[in-house]
Amino acid sequence: MKVSRSSWLLIAVMVVLVNLPLATSIWTRVDVERNGVDVVAEVTEARNLGTGDEPSWWLSYRLPEALDDEQLSWPVEVDKAAYDKAAEAGTVPVRVLEGKPEAAIVDGQVRHWGGPAITLILDALLLALLLLMRRRRSTAIRETPDDEGLA
Repeated sequence: MKVSRSSWLLIAVMVVLVNLPLATSIWTRVDVERNGVDVVAEVTEARNLGTGDEPSWWLSYRLPEALDDEQLSWPVEVDKAAYDKAAEAGTVPVRVLEGKPEAAIVDGQVRHWGGPAITLILDALLLALLLLMRRRRSTAIRETPDDEGLA
Protein backbone atom coordinates (compact mmCIF):
# COMPACT_ATOMS: atom_id res chain seq x y z
CA MET A 1 0.00 0.00 0.00
CA LYS A 2 1.49 3.29 -1.10
CA VAL A 3 1.16 6.38 1.09
CA SER A 4 -0.20 9.23 -0.97
CA ARG A 5 1.47 12.59 -1.40
CA SER A 6 -1.51 14.27 0.22
CA SER A 7 -0.90 12.21 3.39
CA TRP A 8 2.74 13.35 3.50
CA LEU A 9 1.68 16.92 2.84
CA LEU A 10 -0.87 16.74 5.65
CA ILE A 11 1.81 15.46 8.05
CA ALA A 12 4.17 18.26 6.98
CA VAL A 13 1.47 20.89 7.56
CA MET A 14 0.72 19.39 10.98
CA VAL A 15 4.42 19.54 11.93
CA VAL A 16 4.56 23.22 10.95
CA LEU A 17 1.33 24.07 12.79
CA VAL A 18 2.40 22.26 15.95
CA ASN A 19 5.85 23.87 16.07
CA LEU A 20 5.09 27.38 14.80
CA PRO A 21 3.88 28.89 18.12
CA LEU A 22 6.94 27.65 20.01
CA ALA A 23 9.31 28.75 17.25
CA THR A 24 7.70 32.21 17.13
CA SER A 25 7.91 32.53 20.90
CA ILE A 26 11.59 31.58 20.97
CA TRP A 27 12.36 33.89 18.04
CA THR A 28 10.63 36.84 19.75
CA ARG A 29 12.42 36.21 23.06
CA VAL A 30 15.82 36.07 21.34
CA ASP A 31 14.98 39.24 19.39
CA VAL A 32 14.05 41.06 22.62
CA GLU A 33 17.22 39.87 24.35
CA ARG A 34 19.46 40.98 21.45
CA ASN A 35 17.73 44.10 20.16
CA GLY A 36 15.54 45.32 23.00
CA VAL A 37 15.98 48.48 25.01
CA ASP A 38 15.99 48.56 28.79
CA VAL A 39 13.38 50.82 30.35
CA VAL A 40 11.72 51.36 33.69
CA ALA A 41 7.97 50.80 33.48
CA GLU A 42 5.33 52.10 35.86
CA VAL A 43 3.55 49.40 37.87
CA THR A 44 -0.19 49.98 37.54
CA GLU A 45 -1.30 47.00 39.62
CA ALA A 46 0.27 44.30 41.79
CA ARG A 47 -1.82 41.31 42.91
CA ASN A 48 -1.55 37.73 44.06
CA LEU A 49 -3.92 35.89 41.74
CA GLY A 50 -3.16 32.56 43.36
CA THR A 51 -3.95 31.33 46.84
CA GLY A 52 -2.09 31.60 50.12
CA ASP A 53 -0.73 28.08 49.65
CA GLU A 54 0.07 28.52 45.95
CA PRO A 55 0.69 32.20 45.25
CA SER A 56 0.82 33.57 41.72
CA TRP A 57 2.41 37.03 41.71
CA TRP A 58 1.15 39.29 38.93
CA LEU A 59 2.07 42.81 37.93
CA SER A 60 0.50 45.09 35.39
CA TYR A 61 2.84 47.70 33.98
CA ARG A 62 2.75 50.63 31.59
CA LEU A 63 5.67 51.37 29.28
CA PRO A 64 6.92 54.91 28.63
CA GLU A 65 4.83 56.73 26.04
CA ALA A 66 7.74 56.78 23.58
CA LEU A 67 7.52 52.96 23.36
CA ASP A 68 3.74 52.51 23.70
CA ASP A 69 1.73 55.47 22.47
CA GLU A 70 -1.54 53.71 23.39
CA GLN A 71 -0.38 53.47 27.02
CA LEU A 72 -1.79 49.99 27.52
CA SER A 73 -1.40 48.10 30.77
CA TRP A 74 0.52 44.83 30.24
CA PRO A 75 0.06 41.93 32.72
CA VAL A 76 2.88 39.54 33.59
CA GLU A 77 3.54 36.85 36.19
CA VAL A 78 6.75 37.40 38.18
CA ASP A 79 8.58 35.70 41.02
CA LYS A 80 8.09 36.81 44.63
CA ALA A 81 11.33 38.85 44.83
CA ALA A 82 10.52 40.82 41.67
CA TYR A 83 6.93 41.31 42.87
CA ASP A 84 8.00 42.68 46.26
CA LYS A 85 10.58 45.01 44.70
CA ALA A 86 8.16 46.30 42.03
CA ALA A 87 5.26 46.74 44.45
CA GLU A 88 7.46 48.76 46.80
CA ALA A 89 9.14 50.90 44.13
CA GLY A 90 6.10 51.30 41.87
CA THR A 91 8.31 50.52 38.87
CA VAL A 92 9.73 47.44 37.19
CA PRO A 93 12.68 46.97 34.79
CA VAL A 94 11.55 45.84 31.34
CA ARG A 95 13.44 44.98 28.16
CA VAL A 96 11.25 45.74 25.13
CA LEU A 97 11.50 45.95 21.36
CA GLU A 98 10.99 49.44 20.04
CA GLY A 99 7.74 49.61 18.09
CA LYS A 100 6.51 46.30 19.54
CA PRO A 101 5.38 46.84 23.14
CA GLU A 102 3.91 43.31 23.24
CA ALA A 103 7.45 41.92 22.81
CA ALA A 104 8.89 42.47 26.26
CA ILE A 105 10.69 40.64 29.05
CA VAL A 106 10.07 41.82 32.60
CA ASP A 107 12.72 41.45 35.28
CA GLY A 108 11.78 38.34 37.30
CA GLN A 109 9.20 37.14 34.78
CA VAL A 110 8.01 33.57 35.35
CA ARG A 111 8.34 31.23 32.38
CA HIS A 112 5.99 28.28 32.09
CA TRP A 113 6.95 25.03 30.39
CA GLY A 114 3.45 23.82 29.50
CA GLY A 115 3.60 25.06 25.91
CA PRO A 116 6.98 23.51 25.09
CA ALA A 117 5.95 20.27 26.82
CA ILE A 118 2.74 20.02 24.78
CA THR A 119 4.73 20.76 21.60
CA LEU A 120 7.19 17.95 22.38
CA ILE A 121 4.35 15.52 23.11
CA LEU A 122 2.63 16.39 19.83
CA ASP A 123 5.94 16.06 17.97
CA ALA A 124 6.39 12.58 19.49
CA LEU A 125 2.88 11.62 18.37
CA LEU A 126 3.58 12.87 14.84
CA LEU A 127 6.84 10.90 14.79
CA ALA A 128 4.95 7.78 15.90
CA LEU A 129 2.42 8.37 13.12
CA LEU A 130 5.23 8.68 10.57
CA LEU A 131 6.83 5.47 11.81
CA LEU A 132 3.50 3.65 11.62
CA MET A 133 2.96 4.90 8.07
CA ARG A 134 6.44 3.74 7.09
CA ARG A 135 5.98 0.35 8.76
CA ARG A 136 2.60 -0.14 7.09
CA ARG A 137 4.12 0.73 3.73
CA SER A 138 7.02 -1.71 4.14
CA THR A 139 4.61 -4.46 5.34
CA ALA A 140 2.39 -3.88 2.30
CA ILE A 141 5.36 -4.20 -0.03
CA ARG A 142 6.44 -7.53 1.56
CA GLU A 143 2.92 -8.97 1.30
CA THR A 144 2.80 -9.06 -2.48
CA PRO A 145 1.12 -12.16 -3.94
CA ASP A 146 3.50 -15.02 -4.73
CA ASP A 147 3.50 -17.28 -7.77
CA GLU A 148 1.87 -20.38 -6.12
CA GLY A 149 -1.24 -20.31 -8.31
CA LEU A 150 0.72 -20.41 -11.58
CA ALA A 151 1.97 -24.01 -11.33
